[in-house]
Amino acid sequence: MNTVVRKRPKTLIPTRYTRFAFISSLSILRLSICCYYHQEYLLGFLLSWLYITTNLHWNRVYKRSVYWKIDKFMTISCFLYAGGRAYFYDCASVYYFRTMVHLYVSQVNDFWNKQTIYSPSRMAKMSSIKQHLHYIRACVVHFLFLHLLQTEAGIYVLSQCKRI
Repeated sequence: MNTVVRKRPKTLIPTRYTRFAFISSLSILRLSICCYYHQEYLLGFLLSWLYITTNLHWNRVYKRSVYWKIDKFMTISCFLYAGGRAYFYDCASVYYFRTMVHLYVSQVNDFWNKQTIYSPSRMAKMSSIKQHLHYIRACVVHFLFLHLLQTEAGIYVLSQCKRI
C-alpha cells in the first residue's frame, strides 16, 4: 500500500508576527458591537463573521488557503455593505475619505509584500534583521490601517454622525 505524505505548506509570515492579529482584530469585534448598538444588525452580523474568519486566517498565514479565501470574501462583503450603509449618514464623506487612504496604504503595503516577503528567493538573500523588519512592517501596517483605523472610521460614523 502506498501512502502519500504531503508536506505542510510553508507559512508566508511566521506566527510570532501574526499573533498580534488576535489583539488588533478585537477592533473588528468592537465595531460589530457598535453596529448592533446603533441598529445596523446586518453589518454587525457580517463583522462578527469577519472577526472569526480574520482570526482563523491569521492563525497561520498560507498563500491562498481556504481561510484566506473566506476572510477575503468576508472583508469584501463588509467593505461593500459598509460603504453602502455609510451613504445614509450625514458625514459619509469622512468615512469614504478615510477608507480611500486606508486602501491606498494597504495597496502600497501589498506591493512591498510582493517585492519582499512573498518572494522566497529575495527573502533568502536578506539578513535575518532585514527579514524581521519586513515582517514587522507588513503586519504593523496591515493591523494599523485595516484592523484599527478602518474600524475606527466605522465607529466614528455610527457614533458621531446622524442618519439621514
